[in-house]
Amino acid sequence: GIFTNFGIIPTMNRKIAINSSNLNLYLGNALGIKFLISFPMLLIITFIITRLLNYNTNTSIIIILIAFYNLFITSTSYIGASLVQIHKNNLLLKLNFFVKNLILIGSIIILSLGYGLIPLLIYFIIISFLGLVYALILVRNIYSDFKIRFDIRIIPKYIIISIPLVFAGAAEFVNLKIDNVLISFLIDETHSGYYSASFNIFMAICLIPLAITKVYF
Repeated sequence: GIFTNFGIIPTMNRKIAINSSNLNLYLGNALGIKFLISFPMLLIITFIITRLLNYNTNTSIIIILIAFYNLFITSTSYIGASLVQIHKNNLLLKLNFFVKNLILIGSIIILSLGYGLIPLLIYFIIISFLGLVYALILVRNIYSDFKIRFDIRIIPKYIIISIPLVFAGAAEFVNLKIDNVLISFLIDETHSGYYSASFNIFMAICLIPLAITKVYF
């Protein structure tokens, strides 16, 4: 996922920070790249890896569901990063409050009812999709002409400029996810999934006061 995103977020942030009128062009094309290039590539790579490693059906389904969750949650993070660059931290607070609270409440209910990892991931996908729709509405309220773009004149240069940043992103990702990899290797994917879900719940609890502090203090 890190490599298929081409490291475009820092480039997008820089362009929008220089001039807020660049948001429509650079955020729109970033989302276009995400949906029309990055996600299809991620699905293809995921399918190849699951076949090569001979994962069972249940594990393959989990990996595919995670790919869809990644699509929606990272697309939302693109919009969140753009809101920060145009100094709309209050809107980012609303977005995080909406998504994180729904994830927190739903996760507690689903796990307390004894459901497994797949229903939990499906719930994450639904909430992350709703979060993306809400984020798009927030942007459209500021820039009424905003839309997801795929400008073939801009995208090749956009990707080429951003590609060197992929390796920095990959190093950060490894640092953040090494615990999941170790649990998966030492125990199994199911326990790794439960750990990841519980970690997201913990982060949801922490992000709300942190977001309020960042916006208002």
